[in-house]
Amino acid sequence: MRLYQILSVYSKCDHFYLDTRVYNEICGKNSKDTTLEDIDAIFAANEKTFVNFSNELVFSFKSSYDMFRLYQLPARHAGSILKVKDIIKKVTGKKLCSLLLVGSYARNMASETSDYDFLAICDEKIKHIQNQDGKKIEVISYTTEEFKNALSEEDEFVLWGLKYGLLLYDNDYLRYFFPSRDNTFFKLKKRKKDLLERLVYRASLSISSQNISAMSVRIDDLKKQIMRSSVIALDCIPKSSPEIPEQFKKSINNGELADEIIRIETTKYIAEQQFEESFKTLRKFYFTWLRDRL
Repeated sequence: MRLYQILSVYSKCDHFYLDTRVYNEICGKNSKDTTLEDIDAIFAANEKTFVNFSNELVFSFKSSYDMFRLYQLPARHAGSILKVKDIIKKVTGKKLCSLLLVGSYARNMASETSDYDFLAICDEKIKHIQNQDGKKIEVISYTTEEFKNALSEEDEFVLWGLKYGLLLYDNDYLRYFFPSRDNTFFKLKKRKKDLLERLVYRASLSISSQNISAMSVRIDDLKKQIMRSSVIALDCIPKSSPEIPEQFKKSINNGELADEIIRIETTKYIAEQQFEESFKTLRKFYFTWLRDRL
């Protein structure tokens, strides 16, 4: 039995049998009884690789599995997201190439205040979509040319969407553009290094100015980018913001140092001296561990 035939009974079982060719393509092992947790590990937990979705059968699995994950959300949210998908398809017609759910709902980490976020590839820009069921709708739209350029530049948002987003629609387009296993992240690392050089400089200026509000903003920016860039430095795609501290801690393989950085306070109500100490910690980490890895 082929994998896409098995997917129709996902909701009725905890285990299923993977087609040998598909399993070999996904993780290089023999076919076996596999749990949903195993599949999550294959598709998401390995942060250093992308699955080769140019294989039609594997891509079919990706599409079906993402829909299964969508239905793990509360019914009202899954229904609203599918309603937005239908609205986007209606307003774009045949010009829509692909649509992914991204953000906190794609990672099943949403709160009641979270928006519905989508990444769309379309032959024309998508105009504003009205809110649905009290939820703000954010559609980040790329033309096909913009998407190709963003992917070639290893744009962080696009890479994140392809790795962690849920594929809601594809008109035989996106599977030809999934990043390959040999993605080097070279351009993304270079951009992060340039950004961090600027952030370190701006943070040092804020310390010199003794402006608490400026220190709060600059140190917070520097801390967040250091954690994200540390993940990227090891050829991993950063997860969503709430997951970054744990991913950062695992990436640098130094729990004590990671905890010191994660615990840095950046509210404007702390003392100036504490900001100075925090800046020294972040700057030292950047120059001694991170900079040469970018």
